[in-house]
Amino acid sequence: MKNFISNTLWVPIRKKRHQFTLIELLVVIAIIAILASMLLPALNQAREKAKASSCVNNLKQCSSANLTYANDYNDFVLYRSNNANQDSWGAVLLNQKYLPGSYSSLGDTFLFNSILFCPTVQKNPPADKESQLRFRTYAMLNYAGDFDYTSRTKQLALGKFIATPPNDSSACCYFLAKMKQPSGTAMLADSGYVNSNSQYGYCSWSISAHNLLSESGLMLRHSNRANVACMDGHVEGGNPQQLYATPTNFRRYIDADGNASPAQWPQIYENL
Repeated sequence: MKNFISNTLWVPIRKKRHQFTLIELLVVIAIIAILASMLLPALNQAREKAKASSCVNNLKQCSSANLTYANDYNDFVLYRSNNANQDSWGAVLLNQKYLPGSYSSLGDTFLFNSILFCPTVQKNPPADKESQLRFRTYAMLNYAGDFDYTSRTKQLALGKFIATPPNDSSACCYFLAKMKQPSGTAMLADSGYVNSNSQYGYCSWSISAHNLLSESGLMLRHSNRANVACMDGHVEGGNPQQLYATPTNFRRYIDADGNASPAQWPQIYENL
């Protein structure tokens, strides 16, 4: 009996692929959207905390540089120099190498240093306006131009420490030895301008703690909080209520959107 080999061709049967339906795709997209909405706020919050921490470190370096300068110059913390090209505190500290950085080849300006301003600052001068860089830093408190300090009881609480250095009769300094509460007397702080000012978006090298009419002031850059370096070198952050309760008694605030503090805030805090 002969065996016959069949020449039958075997055709493989394709398995039917499962394809996502429109409803399944929409469900997946919805799940991804829900997860993103849950994670993004946490990521943004973590990012803001990192910026606030970096800001504290910057202020510590700047206050330390000011105190090192004071140690070399008979306890004088420099607020303003008489030199037209190096008049701000930041410009002087850079020029004299108390902070890293240097003056540019343009002569009267310095290369901007990120240590000098808060990481949340979004607007920096372009290269053709480098002459303004020395004014775009953390703010030194202007006690000499603060009526609450010069004409009221603040001098009794903080001390009469505004001084003129012997080698620069037009300069303004703060004499550490005359301060009664250096740990509560603000040196440097987060700063900014109101949104109606053309300088909005920049930081300001000098602010008053009490002038409610000023277009610059302490800026609440960190979730309704601001960082402040004091004359003893320590840095602390606080909301308006907490900063108002300090010996410096801040009363001028600008929020992150450039809105000035309401005039009734001091009265509200005084009644707490």
